Amino acid sequence: MPVLRRGIGIHHGGLLPILKEIVEVLFAEGFIKVLYATETFAMGLNMPARSVLFTSTRKFDGRDFRLLSSGEYIQMSGRAGRRGKDIRGTVIMMLDDRISADEARKLLLGEPDRLDSSFYLTNNMILNLLRVEDINPEIMLAKNFQQFQCRSELPYLEKRLNDTESLIKNICFPDDIDMEQLGAYVKLHHAVAVCESERWALVSQRKSVIPFFQAGRVVRIRNLDDWDFGWGIVVHVDQSVHQKSDRMSVICLMEVAEDRILRNSDYTRKPIPFSFVKPADGVDFQTDTFTSVIQLVSVPLDCLSGISSVCLKLNSLLECDNQNTEMLFNKLSVQPDHVKRRIWEGVDRAKAKLGGVLPVLDPIKDLNIKDNRVKQQCETINLLKARMTMNPISKRADLDSLIDRFNWKATNLRKLEDIRERINRTDSLSHFDELRARKRLLRRLCFCSEDDTIALKGRIACEISTGDELVLTELLLDGFFSQFSPVQLAGVMSCFVAEKQTKHHKINLSPAMKKAIKSIHVRFSLLLLINSSIFNN
Repeated sequence: MPVLRRGIGIHHGGLLPILKEIVEVLFAEGFIKVLYATETFAMGLNMPARSVLFTSTRKFDGRDFRLLSSGEYIQMSGRAGRRGKDIRGTVIMMLDDRISADEARKLLLGEPDRLDSSFYLTNNMILNLLRVEDINPEIMLAKNFQQFQCRSELPYLEKRLNDTESLIKNICFPDDIDMEQLGAYVKLHHAVAVCESERWALVSQRKSVIPFFQAGRVVRIRNLDDWDFGWGIVVHVDQSVHQKSDRMSVICLMEVAEDRILRNSDYTRKPIPFSFVKPADGVDFQTDTFTSVIQLVSVPLDCLSGISSVCLKLNSLLECDNQNTEMLFNKLSVQPDHVKRRIWEGVDRAKAKLGGVLPVLDPIKDLNIKDNRVKQQCETINLLKARMTMNPISKRADLDSLIDRFNWKATNLRKLEDIRERINRTDSLSHFDELRARKRLLRRLCFCSEDDTIALKGRIACEISTGDELVLTELLLDGFFSQFSPVQLAGVMSCFVAEKQTKHHKINLSPAMKKAIKSIHVRFSLLLLINSSIFNN
């Protein structure tokens, strides 16, 4: 009250409703000049102000501090200025913490939060709909907002389906390829990749590997989807966000597919290995011209799969010190594509000098890692590679391209199945199976008849909006509550309105209350048993 008298208000979700209403009324009448508020004041209330001040760009969401979403910023900043009354509204942001350009762009220019339906079925809802003659639950399912959203996505899903199908048709293989042999080889290749990933997870935990990431070091890159990007050149190690070695990222120079090649793909926002679209030997792509681009990409440490012993000198082209990696990164990021490609060609020159294969540092001998788990992984990898050499397809010169294209096609085939499944779900009523199961449950418990006519028990359950209406109705009709005094009845009913589980404290209950709780547990157990049998079938 003392601060309210001075024209200063406080509004947040933890206030009592009456206090929040007092603050809202005073603010609307113009008696409050400064209001400290969370986003609860901005949501659903027509309370414009002349100026909005953000004291921080981050908020605590119950688990950790995170950046404000674009939707939250739009809602709160939109309170600045009243349409028809103010010429302008002022929004002030106090940047108390470091924020990157991408984060600021996403915050200020991002799209508002998507409005998605949170519709769900309840027994009370079904019973109330059965009570009305001119409407039934099926009509409600067909006309709710969630079903409208599903149907509105249908044209977009059909477009994605056609685009994915055309993309798969363009992934071709030479006529002399035995697809069964290629599939078996890819399985072994994937097993090797998994073992290498597990080995690298053990290796990357060691601080001793960080000095090997100097500028110019050639590293093997494979993302978590098992996409092999081939070799990349380390430019800079970014430890600005996370100081732990297993959370840092390495900025690498990589060869990736040009964006226009994937203009009909869902993957255009992230790099794609050039080998996914590069023609394999014996494949004729008559009209398409496949080109790659050299890009600087931030690669998480767990997406590396090996470190080569080759280290290129980058200072000769960029005229700067190899040791100052941040300056090297800043200078390289503004260079034209032909300069980046000249640096990238150093990998091809190294391959040519070393017989087409770049040597990889051994985790045990070269990185001096003494871990039995790493040794076991190395032995498993060698065994799998020996089996791979026995496959006739391992002799092909374009093997790497064939493997990547096989994986690329498999990825898109899985995506195609997901899209078809979503289209099938869109064509059918959402929650329809759940509705049928709940109706069977209500019929089994005699809340309604076989022809969906509501019974006496159902009419009683319609009036119960707090607590489990089915259990309460059964207990009510059994005369369970008639044996208690008003004080005992309040204690029994509190079992049905507990909002969350708390720490168990030993409570001394009277014999009558113990018997009451046991009866409630028995009724709940019986209902759960019937419910499980119906929904499982």
